[in-house]
Amino acid sequence: NEFINCAATLRDFGFLVENNVTDVGKLVASLNADNSLWVGSVLLYNDILYELGPHELAAALSCVVSDLNRPDIYIAFDASPKVQDFVEQASDMQSRVIASQLANGLTFEVPLDPSFAGLVEAWALGTSWNSLLAMTSMQEGDVIRVLRRVLDILRQIPRLPYVPGERGVGAEIRLNARRALTLMDRFPVSDDLTYSIELDERLEDESMQVFAQGMEEMRTRLIGKSGVSLSEDEHVRSEQLKVNVGWEETYEVDADENAVMWPPLSSPYEVDEDLGYSTYAQEGILEGMDEQEQDDEEEDEEDEEDFKVSKKKRAAGEKDDEDWIRGLGKSLLELFRLLTTAGPGLGKGVESLPGDLRI
Repeated sequence: NEFINCAATLRDFGFLVENNVTDVGKLVASLNADNSLWVGSVLLYNDILYELGPHELAAALSCVVSDLNRPDIYIAFDASPKVQDFVEQASDMQSRVIASQLANGLTFEVPLDPSFAGLVEAWALGTSWNSLLAMTSMQEGDVIRVLRRVLDILRQIPRLPYVPGERGVGAEIRLNARRALTLMDRFPVSDDLTYSIELDERLEDESMQVFAQGMEEMRTRLIGKSGVSLSEDEHVRSEQLKVNVGWEETYEVDADENAVMWPPLSSPYEVDEDLGYSTYAQEGILEGMDEQEQDDEEEDEEDEEDFKVSKKKRAAGEKDDEDWIRGLGKSLLELFRLLTTAGPGLGKGVESLPGDLRI
């Protein structure tokens, strides 16, 4: 009965004609989401998506894939006006989907929750991890979960089946999805071990160069009213993006030729060309941070550096610490297997184990 009811709902939206799947129906079916009908309808029938920048697209999609229902969550700011306009427009489609489902005896969730949109948009605009956590009462794991669910849907959009004419998902949305992936692909949301974005999924084109020029202003406008001070890390992140996409910015060379003064920074920092991003040349550069906060910031920078080095080694086919850890894991599994099957012989101690495992 549920299968028949689902088919009836799909017919209401033109995804099935009699018992044949239409071309837009195939597009919706290719989506991996809790409610593919709902997410597909948003992508197909919300024209405002074509007016959004990559950071706003990520924030808008967070509204339709969110699965956290926590009324006690605090976030210091809302999403930008365009994202709020999207929510208002999408509410009409939400009503249609819910009405069709109920008419056919279905009760699938049709989420439209803008609660996390501002947080997603701030991360896409280069806000550092520590600053992001300072703006919300959410736990780190919940924040990562929200951001990765957005990444999941963004990764699918460029690979959706092509539909002739103007009935499918347009090229601009597909390109913006890749640009949004580029903006959000940062540690600790993505890494080499638990969640990795492939290089061919990212997009760093001329549009991203233009976007980089206004990135800091957009970030300040979004979160400036939250009362949370931006760290120097946020101020340099838009410059990193400009460097990554090959856009050259004029800068002043300090007396020390190894240091540069990038506007609007007031303190010099070293440029590490091998790693492709900047590290600070002075300790205590972040004013107002206590010693613990400064230690946390340095640990984050070290983790990000390890992540980038590991990524380069893997791209070159070299082994790194993760390969060694995997090998150790296999040895430990074998050790566990032997111990659990030893039976009475376990009392003989480690001397009863093979030589390599005993060592």
